[in-house]
Amino acid sequence: MELSRELEKFRSVISLATREGAEVEVFLLRRDLKSIRIAGNEIVESQNIVEEGAGLRVVKDGSIGFSATNTLERDSLEKAFRSALRIAKSSTRTPNWGTLPKGVNHPHEPSAHDTYDKELASKSPGEIAELSLGMLKQVAEHDPRMHTLTSVLMVL
Repeated sequence: MELSRELEKFRSVISLATREGAEVEVFLLRRDLKSIRIAGNEIVESQNIVEEGAGLRVVKDGSIGFSATNTLERDSLEKAFRSALRIAKSSTRTPNWGTLPKGVNHPHEPSAHDTYDKELASKSPGEIAELSLGMLKQVAEHDPRMHTLTSVLMVL
């Protein structure tokens, strides 16, 4: 994902909101999930799943609307904006509404941030499968009576 191109898509939605006299807040989700499924001490499945999408909160004249899309294409983002705007226009005005926060970077939850392993996240599903096999082998060497019936290892 080239950052400058991605940011341009969001700027397009912000410009659209400005022309409509609305505020918009975009929640971006992009994660690369590697999943290893283990059954009977063997790896039975290895997957690499990429998920991305965005949620848009739109405020128009103190009324709030929300919409989401599972793609980050400009057309999808603009369609989600228009949908959230329609919802806001048909919603009851929120009493004492101020404004969306300006220029706030929401910090990650410290516990989630502290457990993120950049090296592990950069590994391929095959490399993660090898690590999983190594863990299974260590368990079997420690106590041969122990068996993994079923397990799933997910790396975000």
